[in-house]
Amino acid sequence: MKKEEVIKILESNETFNEVLNIIKHECHIRGTQFDEVPIEHFICGGAVANTIYYILNKDKLNSPTINDVDVFSFNYSEDYFPDYSQLSLQKEIQQINLDNTVGSDYAKYFITSFGEQITMKSSEVDGIINKIFLDVFHHNKEYSKDLDKYYLGLINTFDLNCCMAGINRVSKKIVYTDEFVDFILRDMIEVTSLKHPVQTAYRMKKKSTELKTITKNFDSEMSLLREVLKFENGGRLSVGNVWLSRINQDSKLFSENFVWVTPREGDDMVFMGEEGLTYYKVNPNFNSVKIISSIESLYGGTITNLLKWDKKSLLVIWDLFLRDKHNDDIKNKLHEFIFQPKIKRRNISLRLSLLRCLKLSKNYFDCEFNLRDLNRVHGFITYLHINRIQPDIFFVDNVRNQIEVMDYFKKKFVRDGLFREMYFSKVYERIVNKRSVEEDLLSTSLRKKLSSFDFGIKNHWFLFNTYKIKHQFVTDKSFINFRELVEESIDF
Repeated sequence: MKKEEVIKILESNETFNEVLNIIKHECHIRGTQFDEVPIEHFICGGAVANTIYYILNKDKLNSPTINDVDVFSFNYSEDYFPDYSQLSLQKEIQQINLDNTVGSDYAKYFITSFGEQITMKSSEVDGIINKIFLDVFHHNKEYSKDLDKYYLGLINTFDLNCCMAGINRVSKKIVYTDEFVDFILRDMIEVTSLKHPVQTAYRMKKKSTELKTITKNFDSEMSLLREVLKFENGGRLSVGNVWLSRINQDSKLFSENFVWVTPREGDDMVFMGEEGLTYYKVNPNFNSVKIISSIESLYGGTITNLLKWDKKSLLVIWDLFLRDKHNDDIKNKLHEFIFQPKIKRRNISLRLSLLRCLKLSKNYFDCEFNLRDLNRVHGFITYLHINRIQPDIFFVDNVRNQIEVMDYFKKKFVRDGLFREMYFSKVYERIVNKRSVEEDLLSTSLRKKLSSFDFGIKNHWFLFNTYKIKHQFVTDKSFINFRELVEESIDF
């Protein structure tokens, strides 16, 4: 099947109805009252994704795999919720309740691309239905009317591409990610979140067995899960008693990739004293994959330091060079861009930050571009970082359109070679204080993005709220080595 055909199937009423009816039937025969679940609650994860996969693969599967059904309720909140590491004892108890219900499969706190903080508050079990309740907080109480954006924010936290789908029963449509479409097309399970390497490894093995998927990429995905442990404190992570029991039932996968470790007295590790946790690290017999070793050799440092401890960049590297998602021409151009001799030992993290656009637009490199174009984009990103601006708000759908955005920025916000910081701040604040315009700004559409800036320029003299702008500016000065950047051209 082609991508367009898969999308047509996913967006058809027939597919939506078939998925919903299968899940209803499964609940009924297993003694769970599905009809009591409010229609506005969002159903997503394995039950929905596995059912879609079954519908498209009835030639090899006799029935869909539905172990349980995860149902999420989004509630608007008046309160601000900090990071889970700062939660009170009461919320820690709620966290234990969540762990017993949804385990490590979902992120329990995340921020959407529009700045809302979404927090899992509590959960309960009704037969095969897991009910999870979430609070959505936005500082100015301007919540999106398009709930699919919250739904996408949730499923984008899932750890495997084969799970990234859900059903919106209000609009009667399937919600899915590009990664899920890619899974359907390639029939290979891939890691999409690096928070829980061992748990994800076991889930990946289980899913590939249940769905009978192609497993030729399994070793590569396992190498990613091993590599990410370098980014953790002391190169170690922990599992609780529930997962320890599961691992002991199938210890081969663990022993082939990881080893248990005993914390030494005085070790400076988060939650070292917490009871019920067992720590593990990478099996020392494994070395990094070739692309990682090459980057470390060229730039002279460990991959953790070169990527500024941003482990999400590993997903970008795997997408580009280890998952065969791009043709040889694109890969060769990107390889040349990253390994240019003239930038030896210079800020690989900023060069790879260009590649973060792949998380926003999977088709970013599906156009005509050359090495000079990539160097110009890199110069633009460097310029933004020097001026403490996050580059993500400027990324669009492909390199050619990116050049247009850069030219627009240079024309509107740079005068005599100097950044018009105060003017840009006023324009930006005007944009983010009107929700519909902010959504255009954060779109990867060239037309919408430029339209949002035009709006801000025309209305920048209005009074505005100064709170929200903070989350789009770079505050970590250690992110960029300015001494090295002085030696490198940042012309764009």
